[in-house]
Amino acid sequence: MATHRDETIKLVAPVSQLSDDIQAREYDKAMPMMSRDLRFLPKAIETLSRSFVELEILPAAPDMKTLYTEEFLPPKS
Repeated sequence: MATHRDETIKLVAPVSQLSDDIQAREYDKAMPMMSRDLRFLPKAIETLSRSFVELEILPAAPDMKTLYTEEFLPPKS
């Protein structure tokens, strides 16, 4: 996605139902937040975990390691 901006925008626009110019702006806002090594950022995982409690979705923060895997990602370099 990061190296194929135009292709990504064209691929996502029909799904998002946003015009290409709006989708382009969203792309430019979102891409700096995306992981380049396909892994979740630990701080982001902590924030998400806390949000479940703050939003009263769960009574306690879940063990996030049980909710996703990095098993299929390439080894860390």
